Order: sequence, then C-alpha cells, then structure tokens
Amino acid sequence: MLPVRPLFEWEVAADLFIACQANGFTPANTNDLLIASVAIGKHIPVLAHDSDFARIAEVSTLQLAA
Repeated sequence: MLPVRPLFEWEVAADLFIACQANGFTPANTNDLLIASVAIGKHIPVLAHDSDFARIAEVSTLQLAA
C-alpha cells in the first residue's frame, strides 16, 4: 500500500495517456496508467507481465523490474 495524491495521480495518468497516443499506442486499461503514475512518482519499479507497462515505459520514466 502506498499513499497517493488522487488528483495529481489522475493528472499524471492523463499525461501518460496523451504521451502513449502521441506515439501510436492506446493503453487498454486506465488502471495501468494510474499504477504507472504512482510508480513514477514514488520512483518504484513495476513488476508486470503486461505489454502495456512496457509500452508506457517507452514514453515515460516508468521503471520496470527485471
């Protein structure tokens, strides 16, 4: 469990969505964008077996766990 700033996290998620679309990719799930926004803000890598996170990482500072 991580503390979040709901409005800020939604704004970051929206920016991630725009960045993804600008690079020709639309994430399938907005929850992935919210998880990514929290992880970016907390500088925590995400461990996921979901191609959306890999694509989000390509257009942001999201770190993926190995």
